[in-house]
Amino acid sequence: MAGDAAVILMIDDNAGEAFLFQEALEDYGMPHNFHHVEDAESARAFLERTGKQADAPRPDVILLDMKLPGTGGLEVLRRIKADSDLADIPVFMVSTLAPGSDVEEARNLGATGFITKPDNFDGYAEVIDQIRTALENTG
Repeated sequence: MAGDAAVILMIDDNAGEAFLFQEALEDYGMPHNFHHVEDAESARAFLERTGKQADAPRPDVILLDMKLPGTGGLEVLRRIKADSDLADIPVFMVSTLAPGSDVEEARNLGATGFITKPDNFDGYAEVIDQIRTALENTG
């Protein structure tokens, strides 16, 4: 982690969801360096530090939307876990839907966990606790 602040990358096509998550990080007192990209190609550029993302930091944790447009979340997870430079980063799969059949595939691909997007602001406390636990176990 960069100092005591966790570098968090959220890959989600919903900018409003990213805003709420960042607000929750602040409200729940988790030091963070938050980054948001909206699709698989932007995620690739961030993680590979190419183009406009050449100075991107290496994430300590990734929140990955299951239902990205175009290249879906499972394919992005597959690419992350196949890259020896990225494979050790905890990746939480995120969805608005309750866990379904994709969860087993995500676990088989190496996802750290599954998060159902909270339906209210207080629900983010549990999500942040999961992230803290993952960071403690990897750092």
